[in-house]
Amino acid sequence: MRLRRWVWIVLLLTAVLSCLLSVDHIEGWWMSWGVWGGALSAEARTRALAALRREQEALSTRLEDFYLLPNERSCAPTAPFLLSLVTSAPPNAEARHAIRQTWGSLTSVGGRAVRTLFLLGIPDTPAQRQALASEAERHGDIVQGNFRDSYANLTLKTLSLLRWTARYCPRASFITKVDDDVMLNYEVLLPYLERLRSNEEKGEGEWGETVGNGSREEKKGGKSEGNVKGEERWEWERNRGWSGHWADWRGSWFSGPDLYLGRVHRGVVPIRDPRSKSFVSHRVYPQDRFPQYCSGTAYVLSSSAARKLYLTSYLTPPCPLEDVFVGLSARGAGLRPSHCGLFSGGPRIPFGRCCYGSLIAAHHVTAAQQHQYWGELRGGPPCSWITGKAALGFCKLHALLRDTET
Repeated sequence: MRLRRWVWIVLLLTAVLSCLLSVDHIEGWWMSWGVWGGALSAEARTRALAALRREQEALSTRLEDFYLLPNERSCAPTAPFLLSLVTSAPPNAEARHAIRQTWGSLTSVGGRAVRTLFLLGIPDTPAQRQALASEAERHGDIVQGNFRDSYANLTLKTLSLLRWTARYCPRASFITKVDDDVMLNYEVLLPYLERLRSNEEKGEGEWGETVGNGSREEKKGGKSEGNVKGEERWEWERNRGWSGHWADWRGSWFSGPDLYLGRVHRGVVPIRDPRSKSFVSHRVYPQDRFPQYCSGTAYVLSSSAARKLYLTSYLTPPCPLEDVFVGLSARGAGLRPSHCGLFSGGPRIPFGRCCYGSLIAAHHVTAAQQHQYWGELRGGPPCSWITGKAALGFCKLHALLRDTET
């Protein structure tokens, strides 16, 4: 009898340990379920392309209407493998400084170039405007859009991000949008993206596939003739200043594997209370639930996915919640968000060196904590695979239980 009890205890402990070691895979499987809508019609895409063409022609002649500080040479002469655009507010100079001193200081990981820039709008006060101008001149890593920097304009900030990357950094393989209270781990993210890309080239990956009427023109199994022509065509379009004849939805400008990766929110109910800063009226969004979307704290886009989001944003009804707006635009483009449990976007995950060393993005990190955690991650001994997996499972469980209590 006692032996049978010990067998059950061992089996239970084995099951618990297996769940802890596989927490990101279990979470990804669970979040992969859900209903997904179709893409825009061909007629709607044609209208969006026409609107996009008009804007790009205006952008090439009236740059000041879109950006006060375009920082157009940030991706020259060679575009990075991964470009991170950190959305920040003018008063958050301490947060930007902390990122520059920690994870944003990296320019290469595993032989792949990375670049970190900050995206802001127009400050409210003359003092803030002067301070931001001095900061931009000193560091050369700020892109400033021509809009008032406020919570209500977060969607405009995201649109500026998509517009800027399409205009000035189209050859970056991946684009990360990240908030300034997030600790990003390039040394986990880049190998993760490399594995995804390698699997896709072997025909084994999905990349958060394009669905509905969306297009995936690339061939699996390597570089196709169509992709080579696509690169030559893009060079021709770029030299023409994005005017003249444009590729259609299935053309080269939109070809390539599509990736929209982050912490996916599913089945979120709109807040109808006007007193909430996340209030969304029935007029703005009449449905009972939002589509699936990646948390706006941090998400990754492949270059072709970013272009398709940029296109469909012209036909997406305005929404004050920028991550929901991106999700709506993604649905219009037929881009299915891919969940990754290594992104935190909800409750704060308590710091543990092996846990944070396994995460791609940790949210709710202050400027002081950026310095502290960076020092501990860089200074301590490396965590083994099993230690990192177990630590990740424990700290996620802790965060979940604490969130349930509150």
